[in-house]
Amino acid sequence: MVTINNARKILQRVDTLPLYLHAYAFHLNMRLERVLPADLLDIASENNLRGVKIHVLDGERFSLGNMDDKELSAFGDKARRLNLDIHIETSASDKASIDEAVAIALKTGASSVRFLSTL
Repeated sequence: MVTINNARKILQRVDTLPLYLHAYAFHLNMRLERVLPADLLDIASENNLRGVKIHVLDGERFSLGNMDDKELSAFGDKARRLNLDIHIETSASDKASIDEAVAIALKTGASSVRFLSTL
């Protein structure tokens, strides 16, 4: 329940809330390859957001999961140039999926990996 005190706390913190661009908002355009992972960085920067949250498969053929090491490094470099944080997501909790997401996170300099449990 939102109380007067809770509302005050929210208002005091509103200017420092870390807001991220989530790739899911562009899901259809990413499936159609009209918006690509690097585009998300531009959009986040243009809107003064803290960073991006992106699934390893967003962008289909151009997804982070399909990038080579050089491309992943370039994605991370662009994020750092724009002063953006990266959060990597995957939709599975099996070892191979988590290993892939962690490898992508390390190569891009992402600060976190999120996975959905399949249990």
